[in-house]
Amino acid sequence: MYAVIRRYRLAEGASIEELMARVHRDFVPLVGRVPGFVAFHALDAGDGAVVSVSVFDGREGAEESTRLSADHVGQELAAFFAGPPEIEQGEVGAHALRPTAGSESPSILNPAG
Repeated sequence: MYAVIRRYRLAEGASIEELMARVHRDFVPLVGRVPGFVAFHALDAGDGAVVSVSVFDGREGAEESTRLSADHVGQELAAFFAGPPEIEQGEVGAHALRPTAGSESPSILNPAG
């Protein structure tokens, strides 16, 4: 698996509520169609920061999501941000999911398998 983390600074006066509503309504359906899509999360990180985390089966999907995000932000959301995001990406080394029904421990997945 491969993940991309994008960190944005909100423009002065931008509404985090409106931004999140538009991301949910407009961007989530787009990124969900990228081949290899696993998950997308956007969060209000406080102090004017917005962070998104996208997870894909492989690097190609992650890189496509970065291109898609840049296009979408440039065309639809630029007024919400004070500049381009800081971007970190890489192979997922470890992760866990909450316990499944009937299990008391988290599902721990080997990213290589």
